[in-house]
Amino acid sequence: DTDGLTDSDQVSFTVNGLPTAPSLSISPAEPFTSDDLVAAAEGSQDPEGETVSYVFEWWKDSVPTAHVSSTVPGADTLKGQVWTVRATPSDGLADGVAAEASVTVQNTPPVVDSVAFGAAPHFNDSAISCTAVVSDADDGVPVHVLSLFNDTTGGLLAEAGEVQLDPALASPGDAIRCEAVATDVDGAAATGT
Repeated sequence: DTDGLTDSDQVSFTVNGLPTAPSLSISPAEPFTSDDLVAAAEGSQDPEGETVSYVFEWWKDSVPTAHVSSTVPGADTLKGQVWTVRATPSDGLADGVAAEASVTVQNTPPVVDSVAFGAAPHFNDSAISCTAVVSDADDGVPVHVLSLFNDTTGGLLAEAGEVQLDPALASPGDAIRCEAVATDVDGAAATGT
């Protein structure tokens, strides 16, 4: 300043090292439609020894979602979707290097919920029938096939849910079994009796 006047200012700053990238995983590693996706981040080191916290972000098929916690509920996933999580470490002053992990949601096999015979009593010369309730978490109601067996003789009675018994097929006291096989559109199957 030509008149000899002076002025001064000061600024304060913190020298801060960034936390290192975490080790990141999603469990289960091969999830099904009804499984929650749980991200686990750990191992980030802060140069100043500060406690490291993590911020989570999730993408479904490369599209950002509203999920920002470590868990995505299984109700929000479907087979074939690719879910990616990013965990960004923070020491409270700045974010460190993020890590990412991905999983693909697998086809959930169908389930035979119940198998039941028609109203009793059953005789070895009467018609006997059975029904099944089947379900599938990601494909609607799967196709199912019923078969009737005489477990006492080891014979197949019918490849259907109903058969007319006669003394040649069953004797009093024989154990009759109904088997249901449910198959989904991807070929996954489940059996119930």
